[in-house]
Amino acid sequence: MQIDYNSLGSRIQEARKNQGLTQEQLAERADLSTTHISNIENAKKIPSLKAIVSIANALSITVDALLCDNLN
Repeated sequence: MQIDYNSLGSRIQEARKNQGLTQEQLAERADLSTTHISNIENAKKIPSLKAIVSIANALSITVDALLCDNLN
């Protein structure tokens, strides 16, 4: 199974914007750099599992909500 990192990044960005957060605010909450958040949202970098979990926790959503199109 191939993970669709474009969709993952889009869902992260949508959830962030729905909560009124900037990339900087999300990065601070997730203990990641703003550049890394930007690269993940734009599918320029593949996030680690730890980063995905940190982002999900920072957004108070589940990891499966971020990976929904990759689940069987």
